[in-house]
Amino acid sequence: MHSRAQLSIKSDITQRLFYVTLHFMNANTIKSLIKQQLPDALIEVLGDDGVHFEALVVSPAFVGLSLIKQHQMVYDALGERMREEIHALSLRTLTPEQAQQLRHAAAH
Repeated sequence: MHSRAQLSIKSDITQRLFYVTLHFMNANTIKSLIKQQLPDALIEVLGDDGVHFEALVVSPAFVGLSLIKQHQMVYDALGERMREEIHALSLRTLTPEQAQQLRHAAAH
């Protein structure tokens, strides 16, 4: 038979595990969230610990925008998850032209 305190602790642990299970972020989820906001973007997201991620987002929507505005667009796509579920995101944004220039420079 369990004491009231043991049942309370067990209930608290169960609730916390349920929360962690529901709120565990992964690279595919981040990619999907960004894709919803920027459907024409090419997106690569890495990170397997559930809280630290790296993302490369290439989108024509970034043309003519400052780097800060580009990053804001991605952060807006992630919404509250940036404050609650994603502990750290290393973000690189490029226009298609910038991405092409990098590929060209790497080839030579």
